[in-house]
Formats: sequence, C-alpha cells, structure tokens
Amino acid sequence: MKIRKAVWLTRVAVVAVLLSFFAACDDDTTAPLIQLDPESAAATLDNILGRFVDENEAGFVLDYLAYSMYEALSGGPIEATADFDLRPADTPGAEFPRLLLGQLTYTAAAAGIPDEFNGTTFVWDVDLEQYVESELTGAPTNGVRFILYAIDVITELPDVPLDEIGYLDIIDAATWPDVDLTLRAVIGTATLIYMEVTGFFGELSEYFDFDGYFSDGSDAVDFTFYVEWTPESEIVEFSLDYYNFEVFYDMTWTELGAAVEATLTDGTNDLVFNFGLEYDMGYVITEGSNVTFNGVPIALISGTFDYDTPDVTMTNAADPPLGTAELAALEFVFEAMWWTHYTLFDMLEFVGALAYLDAPR
Repeated sequence: MKIRKAVWLTRVAVVAVLLSFFAACDDDTTAPLIQLDPESAAATLDNILGRFVDENEAGFVLDYLAYSMYEALSGGPIEATADFDLRPADTPGAEFPRLLLGQLTYTAAAAGIPDEFNGTTFVWDVDLEQYVESELTGAPTNGVRFILYAIDVITELPDVPLDEIGYLDIIDAATWPDVDLTLRAVIGTATLIYMEVTGFFGELSEYFDFDGYFSDGSDAVDFTFYVEWTPESEIVEFSLDYYNFEVFYDMTWTELGAAVEATLTDGTNDLVFNFGLEYDMGYVITEGSNVTFNGVPIALISGTFDYDTPDVTMTNAADPPLGTAELAALEFVFEAMWWTHYTLFDMLEFVGALAYLDAPR
C-alpha cells in the first residue's frame, strides 16, 4: 500500500494562515467548528490530508513494506497481467478496461493464505531482507501479524539494527469469491489506520467497500470508500468525516469519459464541484464544469489531466467576484480531492492483492 506524499500540500499560502480561522472551539467542546467557504475548505482538507494521511507513520511504513508482506503470505512475488489503471484507455472508442475484472490475475506458489498461518507473527529477517515466520505470540487467531519497523529511506528497508515501532494485523474471514478483510496498523499503542473491507469477485462485476479511519494518535478522520467495476463502467465513491466537516465524492467512468460530483459541507453550507472529463488527445475537463456555493455558481472549472495529475484553472462566476486567494483555494481543493481519490486506490491495490490470495488456482 502506498500513501502518496502530497508534495503540493500547503502550496496555497493562505491555507496555513486560515487554520486558526476554522479551528476555533466553542464553549462546551474541543471539537473544531468549521465554517465553510472556499478558503476554509482548502485549509480543512490541508489539515486532514496532511495530519492524518500524509504524515501517518503507519502509512509511511506500509509504503515500503506492503509488497514484502504480500510476498510472505503468497510464497512469491506478484506477477500481474495488467497494472491497476484508474482511467479508460487513452484511445477514443477503446474498450473500457476493468481494473480488477479479469485482469488482476495475481499468481503465486501458495493457493491462498495457508490456514497454518493463522495466529502467526511475521518478523523482518535482516539477512534475507524479507518477512519470515516467528514464534512470537499476539497475532489474531484468525489472521496474521506483521511487525512494523522504522525505515531507512535510503535502502527503503527496515533500519539496521531493527527498531520495532508497531504492527499490522490482517484478518481474512472470507471465502472466495467474497471479500471480508480487517486491517489494523498500530504504532506504539495507537491505532493509526483501521479498515474493514468487504467485496465480491463476480464474473461480470466486482466491488470493494471500505469503512475505517486514519488517526494521528489523538484524533481521527473517518472514511468510506466504494469501488465497483462492470464491463460498461467504473463507480468510485468516498467520504471523509471530521467533526462537522464532511466530504462526499461520487465519480462514474464510462467509455465516454467521467462525471464527478464532489460536495464539501459544514452541515449548513455546501461547496459543490461538478465536472466531467472527456477524451480529446488527452483528458479534458468538459465545458460547463463549475463550482457552486449553496447552489449558486461561483467559479468555472477548466483544464486537462496528465495521467493522475490535474492542471486546473478556476475562473470567476460569482457576483461580486471571488478574490485571487479564493480562486487559488478552490484549485487547491480540486487537486486535494483528486489526490485523495488516488491515495485510496493505492490502499485498494494492496487490499485487492490480499483478497485475491483466496482465489482458486
């Protein structure tokens, strides 16, 4: 699993200044009271993604060790007939590619997660540079545990000597073709990532449904994530829930392109991004895409996409017109939402590989 490093976080200078604006507390609780407008929306997303995802220590470790975990469970390296591809093929009229359906054909020596691994704790072997079984106790009886270590970013392997900082528990309660996984990543005594994943591998459709949270050890943001594939379409939905601030994202791909509605709300005010993508020698944001605030258009969205990187411009549609900082904040929110989309797909790639271990060989 890769938690992408959001190098563009805080690139809008106004964001850091605005944190004090929306993070004020009321007289009865320490919960932040978020008053939504374009700039506070940008500040809130910056806070959530930076604090709970980009700086998540468990996610950082899994970024480097998830592949080795898969190898330990499967008995060999991943060999896939196709990479995860989050877009239709870059050719007009091409058949819509299904991310998992008929493509995620991971093969390995083991036929699923062996039953004898239940209750096993895996530790890092410095000489072999891989996870190996151990005699340690504490793993779930119906799953496995991987010890997490501080990472040497030069070697991209655990520090030597090993510095144990936590663990990842994986519980698999499913029987193929159903998916029923629980993952819990703990650093010290704090659960920093928790997710329950259900799903189904069908002949004509597949889906994954995530429900969990990211934490910094003292506070958390709840999330849901749903992806469904059929031969005709791909549906992506996710939500973020942080006190009175909520995000709802709904995207549908077809052969013709994509339609997206993303809503940010404080429970009273709604900031909504409505945009489409179509292919024209690359992906282009469709004419008429806009941003509304409480139902009133405030900005028009234009731009292009280069793989997973949007190049977006916001122009005024409000009266009185938005200021430069507000337009920049809207651009930031747009890119932050798209980055969240791809970050969750990174998580899906790891979980999808684990789920596919149950497939008959």
